[in-house]
Amino acid sequence: MAHTGKLGAAFRFGEILQIIGSIGWGKYITWYVLLTIVVLLCTVAGLLAGIIPIVGPLVYVLLIAPYALIFQYRAIGLIYREGI
Repeated sequence: MAHTGKLGAAFRFGEILQIIGSIGWGKYITWYVLLTIVVLLCTVAGLLAGIIPIVGPLVYVLLIAPYALIFQYRAIGLIYREGI
């Protein structure tokens, strides 16, 4: 959808599967598994930081969560871009 600028592009499943096929299913699944592990580690670090009163939740909300999300979506964008 972001590549074409059209909402309907998100529902073109044949085209999406073709892009994943050009990336390679093994590489694509491995990429997502590793990405999930990294994001889970960031989440666990944030939850552990949340134990610290007052400062911990702020550290998680202002530092850990935003960077984890930026990393996650950048990684997804890079693997998608490799397929087009």
